[in-house]
Amino acid sequence: MATRWGICSAGKISHDFTVALKTLPAEDHQVVAVAARKLEDAQEFARKHSISRAYGSYEELARDPEIDVVYVGVIHPYHLNACRLFTNAKKNVLCEKPLAMNTKEVKEILDCAKKNDVFLMEVNREHTRKKLLAHGEIGEVKMVRTDFGVPLLHVPRSVQKDLGGGALLDLGIYCLQFISMVYNGERPQSVQASGVCLETGVDETVVVMLRFSRNRMAVFTCSAGMQLPNDAIIAGTKGTIRVGHQFVTVLSDGKLEVCSGIGLTLVHCTCTRSFLLCGPQHRWLLMGRRPSTRCLNPTCLSTFPTAQGCATKHRRSGSVCSKV
Repeated sequence: MATRWGICSAGKISHDFTVALKTLPAEDHQVVAVAARKLEDAQEFARKHSISRAYGSYEELARDPEIDVVYVGVIHPYHLNACRLFTNAKKNVLCEKPLAMNTKEVKEILDCAKKNDVFLMEVNREHTRKKLLAHGEIGEVKMVRTDFGVPLLHVPRSVQKDLGGGALLDLGIYCLQFISMVYNGERPQSVQASGVCLETGVDETVVVMLRFSRNRMAVFTCSAGMQLPNDAIIAGTKGTIRVGHQFVTVLSDGKLEVCSGIGLTLVHCTCTRSFLLCGPQHRWLLMGRRPSTRCLNPTCLSTFPTAQGCATKHRRSGSVCSKV
């Protein structure tokens, strides 16, 4: 039986999530309802995504008995109330980052989920990259460096304090999630930060240095005022993993090569002669010696018997591919 999803908020991030969710098999996941503060917004969202039910309040969504899990896509300051509403209604919750505005709110949300015995998770896009680190290809990780900066000063939500603005909450959390993933959730021994604030009282640009046990380090920069490279480097004693902002690029002492297509990344390990195929949002599609899958590239919806065939097709479609 498919997991039945409800969408809380009809904004852009909810749109993106719904589009991504529909790439999964319909027999596993279905979006059955959406709620917004205005009924007309929910109805328009429902028409766009072929969703059967639209509600003009979040309370109506919480009362829907046919919802298994709710995706919370409201802006940051409203996460606390939304998460409390749905967990108290015995709904499982997947909440967009950041989970809350501060530690007190996070604790309140966690306590509410525990009390009602429901699943609660903050959206985290870094889980799949653990597979690359788990093989120990780059030895012991000693340094992580990541940047995320996008010009957002023209967006009211990003610069107004009462709307949860600021580079750290909006962009820096991706950097922190990435660093936490690399170091397996270990808490840093020390944190040093410096930044620049806007007249509205929120941070525009922040640089943070973290020190972990065994002399391991991490540095990240986040900015809502400028475009940054938006990439990351994981440096180990035997090699380096580089993560680009559009697709994964992996370098490890010559052991890993990359073929990147439109909406597709094919990582070939020359040591094991195996492949890892990565689709949109860095979702791993397969891992094996003889890959065969349906490509998620919208310009290429046919099934390929081999990775070589898929790479060849992408070269013909104009994407930048290296020889596999």
